[in-house]
Amino acid sequence: MDQAPNLTLLWPWALLLWPLPWILHRLLPKQSRGETLRLPENATQTSNATAPTTPWARLSGQWRFALIWTLLILATGRPVLLDRLQTLPQNSRQVMLAVDISGSMNERLDHGTRLEQVQKVVGQFVMRRQYDQVGLMVFGSHAYLYVPMTLDHQLLVEQLKALKAGMAGNGTAIGDAIGLGVRALRRGQGESVLVVLSDGVNNAGQLTPAEALNIAQEAQIRTHLVVIGLETTPDLRERIEATGGQVFHANNVRSLDSIYQQIDQLEPVTQLKTIARHAPLAQYLLLLALLLSSYWLWQRRTVRPIHQHHHQHQAQAASAQAPSEPAHLRQSNE
Repeated sequence: MDQAPNLTLLWPWALLLWPLPWILHRLLPKQSRGETLRLPENATQTSNATAPTTPWARLSGQWRFALIWTLLILATGRPVLLDRLQTLPQNSRQVMLAVDISGSMNERLDHGTRLEQVQKVVGQFVMRRQYDQVGLMVFGSHAYLYVPMTLDHQLLVEQLKALKAGMAGNGTAIGDAIGLGVRALRRGQGESVLVVLSDGVNNAGQLTPAEALNIAQEAQIRTHLVVIGLETTPDLRERIEATGGQVFHANNVRSLDSIYQQIDQLEPVTQLKTIARHAPLAQYLLLLALLLSSYWLWQRRTVRPIHQHHHQHQAQAASAQAPSEPAHLRQSNE
C-alpha cells in the first residue's frame, strides 16, 4: 500500500533538550563580566536609523540564539520526509495442504461425513492464514495438484468445498501425495510446510511414505500428518518427526479443529513489514543554523568597531565643546 508523504522525527526525544540552555542559565551561578561598552542614546538611535530592516536584524540577541538552538535541536531529532510506504511479507511461508478424498472419507464423523468436517475445519484454517501462499492437493489411488500456490484463499476454499469422496479413487496413496507436495513446494520461496490429512494407511501409489518422507527431509520441508480414526506406526512417526513435523490424531470434530489450531502455532502465519523511502532533512537544518551563526558573528565583528569609533568621536566632540578656563583664573591659579 502507498501513503502520502509525511514529515516525522526519528528521534523525537531530542525535543526534550530544547529548554536546556535556559535551565542552565537559571541554575548556574552568575559571573561578573566587568563593564561593557554603553553607547550614548543618540549614538544608538543613529545606529538603529541606518541599520537594515530585515527580520533577522530586528530580532534581539536572545531570539537569535533561540532560533539557532531550535534548528540544532530539530536536526538532532533526525527529521525525515517519509514517502511511499510499502508493506512487504516478512518470514514468508507457503503451506501445501494434501487432503485424502478416498471413498472412506464418506464415513461419519459426528454430525457429518469425514470429508464434510475436513472441508469446514481446513477451510477455516486457510482463511486464518491471510498472507500465506497456500496450495491444495488431493489424493486417493493417485495424487493430484488441485490448486497451485495462491493468495486467493477464497477460491481455494471454494474448490475445497467442491470435493467429493471417491473422486480420486478408493485407494490411499499417502507416499505419492507427500512426494508430489515436496516437488510443488520446491518451486516456491520462503519456509515450506506440508500438511497431509488421511483416514487410512498407504495402499496405493508408487512411493512408500518412508521413501517420500526421506525426500521431504532432504528438501528441508516440514511435514505434518493428521490422521482420522486410526493410529500410526512408530516408524512413520519417527520419519515424520525427522522432517521437523508432528503426527496428530483426530477422533471427532473438536479434536480435528484443535489440531489445525496447533499447526497455526507451530507454523506462524506470514507477517507483514512496513518500509518507507525517506529523505533526511537534518543536514539542511544544520546548514541553516551554521549560516545564521556565521552571519551573526560577522555582524557583531563589523558593528562593534563602528559603535566604538562613533563613541570616541562623540567623546572628542564633547571635549572640544567644553568651555575653556578664563586666562585670569589660570594666572591666579598659577
